[in-house]
Amino acid sequence: MFYKNLRRWSLPVAISLLLFPGCGEKSPETGEAAVVAEVGEACIRVKDFRLTFEGAISPQKRGPNPKMAILQDMIREKLLALEGYRQGVEQRPAVRDAVHRLRNELMVEALLEEKVKSRIRISREEIEEAINKSKVSFKFRYWSEGDRATAEKVAEEMRRRGYSPVVDELIAANPEQHIDPARLTTDYLTNESVPEDILAAIGAIPIGDISQPLLRDGRYFIFQVLDIRRSGVTTHEYDNRAPEFEQKLFWTRYIKALGSYGDSLLNPLEVRTSSQSFEALAGALAWWDRQNPEDPEGFIPAVMAGGQADPSLKRLAEMLDDRFYSAGGRITQTRDFLGEFDAARFLKKYQGQVELRSALHQTVGEQIRDRFLLAEAQKEDLADHPIVKEQIPLWQDKWVYSEMRKETRQNLRADSSAARRFFEAHKARFRLKKDQEPVFSDVAGQVRRLADQYRTAQALDSAAHVYARRFPVTIHLEVLDTIRVTRFEKSPGASTQFFRSGTNRQAYPLLDPIWQMLEE
Repeated sequence: MFYKNLRRWSLPVAISLLLFPGCGEKSPETGEAAVVAEVGEACIRVKDFRLTFEGAISPQKRGPNPKMAILQDMIREKLLALEGYRQGVEQRPAVRDAVHRLRNELMVEALLEEKVKSRIRISREEIEEAINKSKVSFKFRYWSEGDRATAEKVAEEMRRRGYSPVVDELIAANPEQHIDPARLTTDYLTNESVPEDILAAIGAIPIGDISQPLLRDGRYFIFQVLDIRRSGVTTHEYDNRAPEFEQKLFWTRYIKALGSYGDSLLNPLEVRTSSQSFEALAGALAWWDRQNPEDPEGFIPAVMAGGQADPSLKRLAEMLDDRFYSAGGRITQTRDFLGEFDAARFLKKYQGQVELRSALHQTVGEQIRDRFLLAEAQKEDLADHPIVKEQIPLWQDKWVYSEMRKETRQNLRADSSAARRFFEAHKARFRLKKDQEPVFSDVAGQVRRLADQYRTAQALDSAAHVYARRFPVTIHLEVLDTIRVTRFEKSPGASTQFFRSGTNRQAYPLLDPIWQMLEE
């Protein structure tokens, strides 16, 4: 443990700081920027530690001093990353590609921050109006038809004879559909839980009247409002709920503004996607999802290699030079589209889901949009925007560490008895019944997996201690002791995940869970 070797590693750092001004020389002694540990000339600040601790899973917050356990794991990863940089690991394709992709995403994020987010303003009056609306609830019923002409005839008949007689007649005429009329009536719903287009349709008619048909999801819906309830709002509620409603209004407005901004860039270009290429991609992804759910990263290489494993893959491979979409008179081939398409992320997110095709439709649209947003960001020269400069080093460190971890794992010599030794040393964790000893053959698969993780963690820990001779470690206990972290009384090991606003990307890299194995 680095804590145990604190005295031995403090002196080399103190000497190196005199010769090479590092992170600690000009750093504040308190606050989020204070340095809690120095690793070579790199540093771990209070903000880094706090975000890492909050995001760590329960088993990582281990031992009598969870803060020290997390800090030591952070130091291990930092040491391995620094050695990786010394070896030039950041130049490996896996790291360079990941950094390139992230830089593009962050440049788009910076563009939207400047062109969209920063221009949105929410007034106090708007917030109070939204709170007032939340106190109004509607109860309504509906009917739908497949085409407008039929829907208009049904709506007119409802206005003449009433909703119930018409619906009863329609249900009786179609007994094979097994329609339950009770399921066509809603509970009391607030405006927050009713889509805007439906809210507009029912808000335009008095109670009991029949609405005009509304097209949504390919069908025409007819509504009748049965009741409206309103309750009062106290001054206390206005004050307490203002932040919540401000956020809701902000993101509602942001989504609309983002759509308008994207349209302003794309509409003049007349973007057209090839239905044949899209269907080929959808079919290939669906097959891969069924047959290789454990290998999402293998999809693109399999297609590029000719897709011999299945006709759906081969069809997509044969269309690599075909048009995937065109915009502004320029054609983007399927090959180029796939070069930017994060198939692994897509497959992980929608694995086994029936809506994979519709999700792909949305993802393709977002990728095309983001490509032109990136071009706009490059025009604005946003590569040095603070959003980009802050995030890139964090994630590059993590990816360099991951490469070192992968290399360490691959270099482990085979040890056929490792699983058996691990089982004998940790029998208690494999016991299924209190009064019955576990049998190795019953849990062999689980034991081998955990034993492999244990050996990898030990090898990484040993390597980190070796690298600490090159990159001396100093822990500032006086800073660590002052850091306050969130501990949930009922769930002491609970973690908090942080995501960047408007994205599904984590705001900060998480610790590798493998370190918990060191305490086994």
